[in-house]
Amino acid sequence: MKTITCDTNRKDCMYRECSDCKGKVMHADCENEGEQVWWHTWKNRKVEKEKKNASGESIKKSVSITVKEKDCGTAKTLLEDTNVELQKTCRHVYNIRHQYGAIRSLREKVTGDEAIIHIDFSENFNCKYFEEIQSMHFGASQRQITLHTGVFYSKTTTQSFCTVSDCLQHGPPAIWAHLEPILDMLKSDVKILHFISDGPTTQYRNKQNFYLLSKVIFEMGFSGATWNFLEAGHGKGAADGVGAAIKRHADALVTVKKQDIMCANDLVSGLETMSSSIMVFKVDESRVLELEASIPPKLQAIPQTMKIHQVLVEHQYATRSRILSCFCKYPDTCACYAPREFIFQAVGAPNEPTVRSEEEQVGHSSTTLITLDCVDESLIGKYCVVVYDALPYPGVITDVDEDEEVEVNVMHKIGRNRYFWPRMEDILWYKKSDVMTLLDTVPRHVTGRHQEIDPDIWRLIEAKLELE
Repeated sequence: MKTITCDTNRKDCMYRECSDCKGKVMHADCENEGEQVWWHTWKNRKVEKEKKNASGESIKKSVSITVKEKDCGTAKTLLEDTNVELQKTCRHVYNIRHQYGAIRSLREKVTGDEAIIHIDFSENFNCKYFEEIQSMHFGASQRQITLHTGVFYSKTTTQSFCTVSDCLQHGPPAIWAHLEPILDMLKSDVKILHFISDGPTTQYRNKQNFYLLSKVIFEMGFSGATWNFLEAGHGKGAADGVGAAIKRHADALVTVKKQDIMCANDLVSGLETMSSSIMVFKVDESRVLELEASIPPKLQAIPQTMKIHQVLVEHQYATRSRILSCFCKYPDTCACYAPREFIFQAVGAPNEPTVRSEEEQVGHSSTTLITLDCVDESLIGKYCVVVYDALPYPGVITDVDEDEEVEVNVMHKIGRNRYFWPRMEDILWYKKSDVMTLLDTVPRHVTGRHQEIDPDIWRLIEAKLELE
């Protein structure tokens, strides 16, 4: 990266926006660019997978998996591909360093009426009996408990915590139901909150979470908050250690103290007997459902949600967001990285939300990518876009299964945003993560046979997949 940038510590250089270095690429000392070479690459592949249906019969279906494969081509092709990836890597590395640095700066500046809360969902805990028959190890007999873990830091205190629930939802309503016991404990001494998390779109980085952030904290008596996202793939932290410690204690309860853990109540009561500094709270599913019902059915998404690394709230239903976190003038709010204001309309209001930059009102689109929060039978018959070999394909969901995979009848590609239905149906099973978005509208005809995805949605898809 040093060879293609003026300064690896400057945003414009690493974002490839610098007028002096944005055109620089990596060069290789290769005498024959046409020479055949080989390298390893990650690719998506379709494989046959055998499963049993409800009647016990074995059936085969095709699924998409990620594999490491040996690829070959000319030295020139390898160099060109490497340069494309290097451009993305520069931005990624800068984001990693910057977010860690910004959060470190916040830790140094935090005052007595503020708290930093670093959170993450741990992998669900599998319920256990001290003694189990063999059939308990399979299928629906395996019950689970949700663990939402974290650490909060104040000027003088550091405290680990874990909230547990029989409700297996991990979406925004569940997040805030899990946060409420912690916020109740803090609200008498704390006025400003700073959340830190990774950025999965089904959990923290989405419109519902931003809406609840701008709503719940003010209802609980706080005066403001920020939500800061660590760069993708680099969100590990103290919260992960809390989850590991809780599971170790839970396993000890079963294997050493011979206690059965089959629900959240069992886990909480058992952990209370352990000598642990981790605070544990139970969350009822009813509270998750209440928060879920409080979210308006049609929320506008904040533009460029996938690029956001900081959301700030100072007033109810109003947010400001930017591509990177910054606390350079803290406790005052700086104008670094062009924060954009977004206002959620009051619940039930007929008007659309508004989006404004720091200096002027800007236009906005009502379109957004609709990611899958859960896989169930309600998806059957809906249109979606799946990703295969880094390319988008629209289709219709024809089936779902308990492994959160979806069967999709896909269209074939003939050009940029041009698709057609093949004479032989192309029906395959895809992982939940391969479904890029649901479609509100059916792809429309542009000729007698060819169809296109809504142009506004297509532009979002192109931007996310970085298609040329």
